[in-house]
Amino acid sequence: MRIAYLTLVVLSIYAAQGPLAQEDGQTSAGPPLDLKSQVSIGTIHDSNVSIKEIDSQSKESDRARMLGIRLSASTKLGKLELNSSYSFNQSKYRSFSNFNRESNILGIEMSAPVLGFRSGLSFHKADAKLGNEDFLELERWSPYFSRFFTKRTYFRTSFIDQTKTIIPRPGQSSKSESITLDAYYFQKGLRKYFNLGATIRQEEASTNRYSNRSNIMRLRMLGRIRAIKSEIRYEISWNYEEKDFNEIWPRSDNERLDKKHSLRLKLAYPLSKSITGEVYTNFVDSDSSVSYASFDEKVVGVKFTFSID
Repeated sequence: MRIAYLTLVVLSIYAAQGPLAQEDGQTSAGPPLDLKSQVSIGTIHDSNVSIKEIDSQSKESDRARMLGIRLSASTKLGKLELNSSYSFNQSKYRSFSNFNRESNILGIEMSAPVLGFRSGLSFHKADAKLGNEDFLELERWSPYFSRFFTKRTYFRTSFIDQTKTIIPRPGQSSKSESITLDAYYFQKGLRKYFNLGATIRQEEASTNRYSNRSNIMRLRMLGRIRAIKSEIRYEISWNYEEKDFNEIWPRSDNERLDKKHSLRLKLAYPLSKSITGEVYTNFVDSDSSVSYASFDEKVVGVKFTFSID
């Protein structure tokens, strides 16, 4: 069904090219349609198999096989850029089969220059299964504005309206609104650059206990290092989130306040024109005023991506 949705979007974009080309007096069929596809396979070792959306922690480790498929299409109609994408992701654990997960994500985006800014609107619709049972449905709308202010500095801000439905636990279903701001500094172009970002999110859940306000800070350094006959792409990122539930939590005399630090390291190297190898690790330290909600997690993974342009 999701592939059908993507096919419909691609065909709609392509069909729109003909009339626009004729209006411009062009004899060609219109601007080209850029199609891309990716397939990735990999494995991870997770020290704390968990379900982030419902605060479920196993406190035990396991290995999982990972599979990802991504299809995308993009084109330009004058100054208007149109993009669509579909992603399928699957994780299968060796022992914790009830934590096996499959997700589908459909994305559509349009953008154009407006008053010196790049302005756009994106829409994403996702669903997920957990242990072969329907688990999550999500819809997200996001208008955004971005601009290069100098050759080295770039800013992007967005508003995110999201509706999340957790099927087995409707009380934790929610609607949230977020404001994000990201600043980029390109020290050496794409060979070395930095990203500093912040997000403020207000989430209203069906059961008031799960409603919260989040403040998020993130810092990333990305770049490329010359190695052998190609380049190693790297990313070092730190993320801090403070989530205030502002309510006395069950089995506790405290108002719940979570503080979570995350550190991610990633290295990617092209093994050929169409195959990229990647190793990565994530460290999470989450401290909560409600003791049983605190946890640590370490993930180490290897992934190979096959690309067709």
